[in-house]
Amino acid sequence: MAERGFRRDRKKLDLGKYTLVTYKDTRGERFEIIVDPWAAVRYKRGEKISPDEVIVIEEVFKDVQKGILASIQDLRQIVFEGALSKFQEKKGRGATKKEVEQIRRQVEELEEDELKKYATRWILEDGELKLPDEVRDKLLEEKINKIVNFLAKFAINPATNAPYPRSKISEAIKKIFAGIKLGDKKIHIVVDPLAKDIRPILPKVLDALKMIMPIRIEAIECRIWVPPAYSGKVYSLIAHYGNVLKADWLDDGSVNVIAEVPAGLFLQLSNEIRKATKGSYRIEIIARRTEEEILRGKVS
Repeated sequence: MAERGFRRDRKKLDLGKYTLVTYKDTRGERFEIIVDPWAAVRYKRGEKISPDEVIVIEEVFKDVQKGILASIQDLRQIVFEGALSKFQEKKGRGATKKEVEQIRRQVEELEEDELKKYATRWILEDGELKLPDEVRDKLLEEKINKIVNFLAKFAINPATNAPYPRSKISEAIKKIFAGIKLGDKKIHIVVDPLAKDIRPILPKVLDALKMIMPIRIEAIECRIWVPPAYSGKVYSLIAHYGNVLKADWLDDGSVNVIAEVPAGLFLQLSNEIRKATKGSYRIEIIARRTEEEILRGKVS
C-alpha cells in the first residue's frame, strides 16, 4: 500500500491531515494505525468504502509519536482476536477449545505482511477513531443542522399552534449542545459525531428543549379539496410539503387529497394553497400524529 506522503522518520513524525484509530487487546495492550479521517468516518458509518482507501500505511504501532512498531507476537495476538471474534459472530456462539486452537494455528502460519494486513483491518473495524477537532466540529455541525431541520418541520408552539422561526430553534439547540445552566441544573447532551441517524438522540434533545421553551412535535393528517382549475398545481404543493396518503381525482377535474403534513409546515402549506386557489379550497384536520409516532419513524 502506498504511504501517500506519510513521513516515517521518527524525528520528523507529523500526522498532518491524518489521524489514528486505537485498539486495546484482551491483554490491555494498546495499538494504533494511521488513517485518513474523512474516509474513516465513512467506513465507521457503514458506507461502502474499501479499507485500502482508509488506511494510510499498513503498519501497526505501539506508539505512533515515538515510532514504535508492534512486534510480530503483537500482530498475531491482534489477528487471532479478530479472527476469533468474527468466527463466534458468524456461528452465533462461543468457540470450542478445539476451534480456538485451530484458529490460533492458522494465525501462526501467516507471514508478516499478511499479519499486518489483517491486523490493520481488524483495528480499523473494532478500534476507536480519534477525530481531529476540525473533523469533529464539522460532524457536530452537520448533526445540529439535521436536528434543526427536523424541528423546523415538526415543531410548533403548543400555545399558538404556530411554527417557531428556524433561527429560534437553532439558537436553542446550540445552547443545549454547548451546555446551558437552568437554575441549579446544567443541561448538556453528549453526542456521537459518527452516528448518522439523529432519531435516537431526539428524545433527550426534546426533553432539554422543553425546559427552555414550550414545544410540541406532531404531524397533521388532513383532507384537502381543490377545484379543477387549481388541482394540478395544488397537488404538487401538497406532495412538496407532506406525504400524499390518498388522492381521489373526480370527474370534473377537482381532487380530494388526504395527506400527512409536519405540523411546522402545515400553516405554510395552508397559506400557499390559499394563494394558489384565491381561497377556493377546503381543508379539514382529520388526526394528529404524536411525538412518539414521529420519533419511532412512522412519520417521515
